Amino acid sequence: MKMSEKEEEKKEEPTPTNNGEGDKSESTSLIDRASAERERMEKVLEELKVENTRKEELMAREALGGKSEGKKEEEPTPEITPAEYAANALKGKYNDKKE
Repeated sequence: MKMSEKEEEKKEEPTPTNNGEGDKSESTSLIDRASAERERMEKVLEELKVENTRKEELMAREALGGKSEGKKEEEPTPEITPAEYAANALKGKYNDKKE
């Protein structure tokens, strides 16, 4: 495979090296980008604080309003005595046939 002439020229071009002096505009832009990122993060943090406050208020209202997600107790089933069972069986309450 042969490389095109443009690819060979790109390959031969020397890449700039960092000699420690640094470019003032480059460091300034880095600082500006970091500052902008910090401002965005502060906005997001503030939005999260507001959202957490709303959620806490909603949870408090639910708890006080009786709408909390607490455990619901099952209603106990009434126990039938043997005498009651016999009486119901004689009346036909436990027959599987439905007419």
